[in-house]
Amino acid sequence: KLHYSDYKDQIGIIEKEGDKVFADADSNGLWKVYEKQDPYTQNLLLSPDVSTADQDFGYQIVARNDGRTVIVSAPTKAQGEVQFLFRSVNTPGTSFVSQATATMTENNDNTSRLGYSLSMSSDDNFVIAGAPYTNTIGTDGSSRFNDSGLIKIYLWNPATFVYGILNTITPPTDEASQNFGWAHKIVEPGANSVRSTPTKYLFVSAPGLSADRGRVYMYEWGVGADGSTYDTWTQCLTIDSQSPGSNQRFGHTIEASDTGDILAISSKAPGNAGKVEIFVRTSSRNDDSVNHSFSLVQTLTGVTSDGSTLNTEFGESMTMSKDGSTLIIGCPGYDDSSAADSGAVYYYKWDADGDSTLTYTLQQTLSAVDTQANMRFGSSVDINDSGTRLVIGAEKYANDREMRFDSGETTFDLQDTTVSDSNVGSGGVYTATMYDTKFVIDDRLQTVNVSANDDFGRGVCVIDQTVYVGAPDDDGNIASDGSSKVSNDGTVTVFDLTKENDYAWSQIAVETALMDIEKLGQTFQFDSASKKIMDHYNLYDPVKGRILGIADREIDYKTQWDPAVYNNGSSPNIKIGWGAEHQGEVWW
Repeated sequence: KLHYSDYKDQIGIIEKEGDKVFADADSNGLWKVYEKQDPYTQNLLLSPDVSTADQDFGYQIVARNDGRTVIVSAPTKAQGEVQFLFRSVNTPGTSFVSQATATMTENNDNTSRLGYSLSMSSDDNFVIAGAPYTNTIGTDGSSRFNDSGLIKIYLWNPATFVYGILNTITPPTDEASQNFGWAHKIVEPGANSVRSTPTKYLFVSAPGLSADRGRVYMYEWGVGADGSTYDTWTQCLTIDSQSPGSNQRFGHTIEASDTGDILAISSKAPGNAGKVEIFVRTSSRNDDSVNHSFSLVQTLTGVTSDGSTLNTEFGESMTMSKDGSTLIIGCPGYDDSSAADSGAVYYYKWDADGDSTLTYTLQQTLSAVDTQANMRFGSSVDINDSGTRLVIGAEKYANDREMRFDSGETTFDLQDTTVSDSNVGSGGVYTATMYDTKFVIDDRLQTVNVSANDDFGRGVCVIDQTVYVGAPDDDGNIASDGSSKVSNDGTVTVFDLTKENDYAWSQIAVETALMDIEKLGQTFQFDSASKKIMDHYNLYDPVKGRILGIADREIDYKTQWDPAVYNNGSSPNIKIGWGAEHQGEVWW
């Protein structure tokens, strides 16, 4: 295990080299050399609302993969708020500006929490914000059902680079406390889908339905009332746990592959310390003319190896690569040998053996390299589309702070005495990068702004070149008095890669792959203009014993040592002669 803090970063401004690691024999049999560095350019993003306290800006974050648009929720401001922020270029360190603000007024109080959940569709065309505590009006048009919930869907306009409100979807069932909109996911099969691409699927959970048994609803995209415009989501299927029960809260988190063929749904499942059920689509693929269906193929649980059912909270967080081949499951309640609730994260691979056994297989267990009790590593997770970069939140991590013994102008110790303490509940965030075939926790992200109880890492998002980290209880904006800060308004720290695709361990050298001459056939010179072979050549590799064919035919012996006996030279042998029968022989 490489502990990121044991290695010193490169400091380019003073030309100080970083510590280096030699890694032998990757999956291609090549060695590599890596140098430790700080790969990021940081930028602090404040709430566009500069005056409201306790708004929790940074609670949830999603971003377009081009790095120019980020969406941040502030669910405790009034009925909830979603901020859309934009920058014209994705140059590292470029600031975001407010582009639009989405609110809601459907509730009869301020408990809706719009933005409590936030997701983006697999091709970035839709943003979905859940308000699972909305007191939704039922089908009779007048009765309200407390905490029934709803979702709002925002559609991307490629001409204006802005998301605008498209739909508000309420629960199909009139029932209080169902928390519809707790989790959701839109998938867009095919490459580079746009609004008019017909095949799209929406999954929305209501984990509180039927005494917390829970349910997931599936919708499909289609043409609306005008008969030509794609603007309507129609419910087409309900998905239930195959082991239902009260207090299970099936639908706590949802992930799906871009094709919609693999669906992972977690449950609180207290009897199993959390579980994740894996469904595969059994109806015709991407054919909207048939009835959709899914079948359970696997159940992953948080039951410990000794069979106990400690509250590991397996499935509290979950993320999936775009193609579904990589599934990451957070388990923040996991107890290691020395610290309770230190947390763990599990990496699963789909069809790992390539034998068409279409299930997930555990590949790796990740734990924080600087373990603390109750740090809850894995409380939030996100992965980039390709499944090579992972960001992991630890909501109760306590980072270090340093205080001077005496901060006055006149001191007995010249202000040299410092005291180390912890920012309790400040939160922590780690990055893990796929180096060859394994994830390596290569950095812990920090910012000088973090203090106690900031919840740094509550919201996390990673795209190819940027990591976003929300601290919803941080004090960000300057208050109207010009000196103090607005309490718990929240911040987002943007970590842009300074150099594209260059991470905390920067590859600085790699072995040159040797040519496998056994796979070569004829060697010849080819004239591309005339499209004719001009000449043939003999392959010559003395290291591997491959020599010119005309010479090879004259060789009598091929051996690793000299077979001849000499009666002169530095070590003559006058007792044994090299007989006349060997005269004229050739060896290699």
